Amino acid sequence: MNNRLNKRNHKKSGNFPRNFLAIGVSALLCLTALPFSVSAADASNMTVNASEQALSVLKAIEAGELDGKPIYTYYISQKEIDASAEDWNGNAAQGFQNLVQSYLDEARYTNGGEDGTAGNDGTEEIITRIVIPSGSYDLATGYLSIYDNTILDLRGDGINTPYDTSDDYNSVHIYAPAINGCVIRCGKKQGEDSVGYGYYKNMTLLGGTYHSTRQSTIASDTAASLTKTGSQIRFGHASNVRLIGLKVQDNVGAHHVEIGATNGLQISDCRFEGFSDGDLSKNERSIEAVQLDITHRWEDNFDGFGINDDLPVINAVVNNCDFHKVRRGVGSHHAVLGQYYNNIKILNNTFSDIADRCINVIYMKNATISGNQMKNVVSGIFACNMIPTQFYQPNQNNGTGNKLFTSPETLDAKTTITNNIIQLSPGTIADPQFASYKFGIRA
Repeated sequence: MNNRLNKRNHKKSGNFPRNFLAIGVSALLCLTALPFSVSAADASNMTVNASEQALSVLKAIEAGELDGKPIYTYYISQKEIDASAEDWNGNAAQGFQNLVQSYLDEARYTNGGEDGTAGNDGTEEIITRIVIPSGSYDLATGYLSIYDNTILDLRGDGINTPYDTSDDYNSVHIYAPAINGCVIRCGKKQGEDSVGYGYYKNMTLLGGTYHSTRQSTIASDTAASLTKTGSQIRFGHASNVRLIGLKVQDNVGAHHVEIGATNGLQISDCRFEGFSDGDLSKNERSIEAVQLDITHRWEDNFDGFGINDDLPVINAVVNNCDFHKVRRGVGSHHAVLGQYYNNIKILNNTFSDIADRCINVIYMKNATISGNQMKNVVSGIFACNMIPTQFYQPNQNNGTGNKLFTSPETLDAKTTITNNIIQLSPGTIADPQFASYKFGIRA
């Protein structure tokens, strides 16, 4: 393998104590304006303002150390990108995809290895940061795969400070291949029997704009391929996943972001906007822009992530994000008996022009929904124990658990819904099948 990764541009930080950003498999450091405690033993008494959460991560990255691990930064040059297109006879999409994937693969094997214990020289675990220059790039035949201990930095060239919030922060645009609409996910669908929390760990997406469809057609595209559906960003069987400052737009028939079987999730300062297919039929209307899911079965929900081990998202925060002109905002709609979505914080987000529910909370315990603002939305917040058509018995031996149409338990949700501002859209809903959907809070 041509190892491009070396130790240039490596900085260590003496400014931040290691436990300041420590996130383990068992807990998430997602601190918000609300005074809730972090379950990690070394940070149990820390609270910060939610708007500072992304900032603290950015500062740590610029200082050269994250989660107690040194960061090695590698810049993909425009010259490399141009040369990769020439290597593929002018196919810029294939060249770009192969080039970036080669960096991601080398980060996997040389910065943590498959077992996640060794660094470049075999003595330390490190974080690899891969930086892509500003521009618009198609993917050719499939998604990018990210692995352990990696930061993919798509902020581009226009950043004057690491905390820039201008449009330049998203100046790297990546367009999904026509084949499935997915831009990036952890691991690969085939050949990896991922299982449990933390099979993949310590992954950060920083900045950039993620598009669901190719920016322009090419000769091999067909009308059918250009309407393929898929979630643009997917993580599963993971721990310590961060999405900071992303813009994810114009999804086709799926979710902007889809997360399952993940312990420790931070989605901060992101914008989720639009859906390209225009479908508001009954089934398509219930698609969340950010879906928190469970690895139960491939047929109807979270597919492509190894073993169906009935693991939901736990210890997660979605804060300071903007949801605009999407079907639903954030939440879940599948659940498995006894497998609760636990310790979910949905804080200080804005929702506008939402076609269905802004927040959909199903079978969650210890959730906090606070400080969110909703304007011109069909409905606000929905929280319940279960949905009869989407509630299942646990799997047995990786089989498929049967559906439950009533719950055998009374859920002690221990959930707080407070200080949310909800402005429903004026007028009536034209389609009578959605007439009962119009509400502020239903729990």
